[in-house]
Amino acid sequence: MPLSSVNGFDVHRDVAIIFHAHLLSPFRFYADMSCRGPHSLLIDSKVFFPLEQLHHLITHDIWSDADSQRQWTKAFPTKPYQLWDADPFTTAAPLQLQDVDIACPFCNEVIPLDLTKFTLMHTRQKDHCSCPSCDKRLDVDRLSCEKLRRDLLSFLSSPTDIWYLCWRSCTDSNLGEYRQVKGVVFESDGTFRRPEEVRYDLELILDPGNIPRPCKPTETKLKIYLTPAPDCERMFSWNGFFNAFRLTVGELKAHMKWKYIHCRNIFGRLRVAYQGLIWRDLSIDLVAAALRQRGFADKITGEDCNGIDSPMALVHAITRYHKFMLLKRDKVTGKIRKLVPTLDVDLCWHTHQLRPVEYRSWCKGQLGRLINHDDTLSKDDLQEGLRDTTLAWYAAYRERYTTNDLKKDYLTAWRKLAGLLVPLYGLYVLNKARKLTQAQRGIIIRPPQKLIVSGCWRKQRGET
Repeated sequence: MPLSSVNGFDVHRDVAIIFHAHLLSPFRFYADMSCRGPHSLLIDSKVFFPLEQLHHLITHDIWSDADSQRQWTKAFPTKPYQLWDADPFTTAAPLQLQDVDIACPFCNEVIPLDLTKFTLMHTRQKDHCSCPSCDKRLDVDRLSCEKLRRDLLSFLSSPTDIWYLCWRSCTDSNLGEYRQVKGVVFESDGTFRRPEEVRYDLELILDPGNIPRPCKPTETKLKIYLTPAPDCERMFSWNGFFNAFRLTVGELKAHMKWKYIHCRNIFGRLRVAYQGLIWRDLSIDLVAAALRQRGFADKITGEDCNGIDSPMALVHAITRYHKFMLLKRDKVTGKIRKLVPTLDVDLCWHTHQLRPVEYRSWCKGQLGRLINHDDTLSKDDLQEGLRDTTLAWYAAYRERYTTNDLKKDYLTAWRKLAGLLVPLYGLYVLNKARKLTQAQRGIIIRPPQKLIVSGCWRKQRGET
């Protein structure tokens, strides 16, 4: 779309779902918008999710915005604006799904793929499609490792342009919200303070002959794997990358050079960052992200959240959201592994992220750093994070954080059994269960430490 009219454009409903899911991963959205081709201008244009416009269309029973449809048709004359010819709620218009356009990484042609075959390939990750232009086999394994290969080759040709590659390797392991990650220190906006360390690591594993202190081997097994001979038709795969990585580590260790690398797990992080991604210009699986948000939408609109859309409830939720973000700012790495929001806090957090530029600016100004939003936690991690958040919330505000029975969920059968077999662990479990009960009921046994320092302790010393 023309950038001058992006923010006045009412996206249709299927695009809105994907756009919404992308915005709720602020680190990856910013990376994708900043580092890939002309999309970098989207950040400068202060793009935002058209929530008010969509609400206006829905409440006024307007099926399709005529001005937005004209802009779409002008930009994409061969692609229909809507998936239905008419409003499916008032007519029997059939759903008209479109084939998928994807850039083939081998011939660089934008090719159409059958939607059914592509869906099976994407979800099962075993099926495959074929490029009608070059007749190459396309599957999730080949597409994702080809993305990594091209980024590494781009780094070899231009070592100064490493930001996007490093962002992937160092933030897609759900570590982006910490200030320091294995030798790479983030600024408050998520960029790197010491990119020369990342550049050195990449040059060491790819082209050690060109680093400031050249060393042997001058070409690693990884570089040889990335740049096969012109007459060699190599099938790149993650197993091939893994073997090349392993041999490269062995080479560097044999020449006593591996000890100089700053990020010892760089291969694992690259694999986590790239494996399974099939879209050339995206660092996130938006299909899986959209499905996760559907689960949240079902909860927030369910019977358990009746009344959350009232003005009083929303004011209370916004206040709790602000307190939650202050906990994010003050949390100490290692003591609290994850802070997990409740549904009302998460609703406010989602809404804030729909304006990515303003959200980024607010985080930097109020919290000192950008706060990432991670919705990929497992059920066990969510439960543990909710317990840690409840205790941290009670310690900071002396308020109850959630209505969930955390003690019941914590005292599982295996914890009770382990506590009987190991008495010290049993005492730890009982102590934590007691703290959860206090936090759940909002019981104040002793005043917070800050009150002791500022009040009673000063009076005992005769200070005013």
